[in-house]
Amino acid sequence: DLDGTLIDSVPDIHHNINILLQEEGLSKLTLDQTTSFVGNGSKKLVERAFSYFNNCPDNEADLDMLTSRFIKHYMKNLTDNTTIYPHVADVLKELSHKGHTLSICTNKPLEPTIAILKDLKLLSFFKIVTGGDSYAEKKPHPEPLLKTIEQVNIPKNKCIMIGDSIYDIKAGKAAGVHTVLLTYGYMHGNIEDIDASYICHNFDELTQLF
Repeated sequence: DLDGTLIDSVPDIHHNINILLQEEGLSKLTLDQTTSFVGNGSKKLVERAFSYFNNCPDNEADLDMLTSRFIKHYMKNLTDNTTIYPHVADVLKELSHKGHTLSICTNKPLEPTIAILKDLKLLSFFKIVTGGDSYAEKKPHPEPLLKTIEQVNIPKNKCIMIGDSIYDIKAGKAAGVHTVLLTYGYMHGNIEDIDASYICHNFDELTQLF
């Protein structure tokens, strides 16, 4: 996963969803509100934000238009206030040196995902990067994860889904792979209810597992 797992991207997401809301004559969300809306891709974020103000579009075409406008705003300042979580770069380097194949399966659209990874100098660590618009389904549906696994051509029993939310863990379990829940991100749901294979509170704990 990307958002809430490798990077804290909510500050920039928050800034840009508020630009869109204000363009539509609505109030701003708080940072905590925006955080609670993140997790199922940009379209769902926009839908939740507008629904919060009882102003959600009546049809998919209007929602798609709003989502497109949000992404256009977001593309202008993807990493102004986005930060890499502690230890991430060092751990990715160590896991790569150990011979692990690293890939990203995120619900964020692919274009901003690639741009962010380039800006933060993380892209070179990953063999495959898939986004929320890469396939018909998004996490927690297993399809994006299964398609990503197909591309790296590694048996499922040797794959591990690492993420910060119930959506990541549900996708991993549905795909039939081991899962790691990171507790510091944008977790939705209670730890006890998520039932991951492993739980880590800091990213550097992954080096003890793998």
